[in-house]
Amino acid sequence: MHIFIDESGIFSADFKSPSAWSTVGGVAIPDASLDLVGSLLENLKKAHNLKVSDEFKRNRPDCSSDPYQDFLKSLDDVGCTLHALSTRTSPLTSNNLGVHKSLTISAIRNYAAKHKDIAPHSEMVAALVQSLEDQEYNQCMLQAQIICNMLPKIISYYASVSPSEIGRFKWVIDRKGIKENPYERGFKELYIGLTINRSMKNYSPLIGGRDYSAFNQKFSPNVNTSELAQNTKEDLEIDIGHIEQSLLPVDFGALLKDEFSLEDSTPSVGLQVADLLISSVNRCLKRNYTNNEKMATALGRLMINAPRIEERSLMVLGYGPTRPIANAPGKLINLMDASSKQLYNEVFRRNFSKNVQLQ
Repeated sequence: MHIFIDESGIFSADFKSPSAWSTVGGVAIPDASLDLVGSLLENLKKAHNLKVSDEFKRNRPDCSSDPYQDFLKSLDDVGCTLHALSTRTSPLTSNNLGVHKSLTISAIRNYAAKHKDIAPHSEMVAALVQSLEDQEYNQCMLQAQIICNMLPKIISYYASVSPSEIGRFKWVIDRKGIKENPYERGFKELYIGLTINRSMKNYSPLIGGRDYSAFNQKFSPNVNTSELAQNTKEDLEIDIGHIEQSLLPVDFGALLKDEFSLEDSTPSVGLQVADLLISSVNRCLKRNYTNNEKMATALGRLMINAPRIEERSLMVLGYGPTRPIANAPGKLINLMDASSKQLYNEVFRRNFSKNVQLQ
């Protein structure tokens, strides 16, 4: 399974425009479909008079483009899925992010205090976190969150439609220059720990009765779940004892680190597709299409619904008090959700929200 991650927006905490949306997301492309997706992207470029070597940037297709609508449908046909998380930055403040950054640094140091062998490295990571600008820190947290959000959906969904694909994951994130910048270096140091922490706090279940054998063989070690729950409580200060019997141990190192890379989008079909789709979500929320409802519905067909009844397929987050998403953006988010793949049924979602509270 190839997962390509990109972002769209400015991620500033103090940008005051009411349409100041930013979006991070990932596109999952089955290994068996990667070449087909390359052909689909090439045909889309030709339909918009671009060279195969060109990328869609300022010349992004509108929803009125039949070739673009066909492209989105074809991505669905070959098994691709879209996962996105957006933030409307106007409710956020630098102070909110500053507090969150301080708590993250404290958590790194607290963990290191219990594991003396990583103390020197932890101080380097803490310094990297401190050096990030507010918008970089915001983006880093959101990219870790989207990985956390999409993993249970991807594992459960493809365990049904293509089980062998979840026996191997290749993660690719868009690199913005020839050399790694400080943000990219910081994210590489942080993303596994952040994903583990957020997965433990905001856990989502796998759906029973599906073929997880390929995933379990590679990524789910045979460990004592009681010891796992105790270690989680001691190391991360997160109590998961109440779900101890239903835990699925995951080797996040093998799952996230072994095949992780930052790459240039120019030669990467997957990153170009991710750029196109994630920017489309962001443009839709900002109402930059001639028919935003049509675009929301088309994008939603590639998404997967949320396991909690109070959430939508497109999650909207912020670090400070946020206003309800209403009016036009709320309608568009609901349209995406209504057309998304219904992985979790309503009974499951209501019971999960009722019995398992977010920490």
